[in-house]
Amino acid sequence: MVDFVASAAERHPTTSNGWYDLERMLRGIVQMGATIGACGTCMDARGIPAEERLDGVHRSDMNELGDRTMEADQVIVF
Repeated sequence: MVDFVASAAERHPTTSNGWYDLERMLRGIVQMGATIGACGTCMDARGIPAEERLDGVHRSDMNELGDRTMEADQVIVF
């Protein structure tokens, strides 16, 4: 299983020319069976309500990030 934590997984974000469409990329990851948690603090800071979160993405927190990091075989940071 693939786990992915997004800073903010918002529906229909405004994407400037030349930038990646995070919604499209995350939707593809969800379709492959990934579990995706969005940072609750980041969502609050950006004013993203729960109903604007992408389908298949749950609100997460630092405790879950720590748990996933400790359980992972590999961690990629970018």
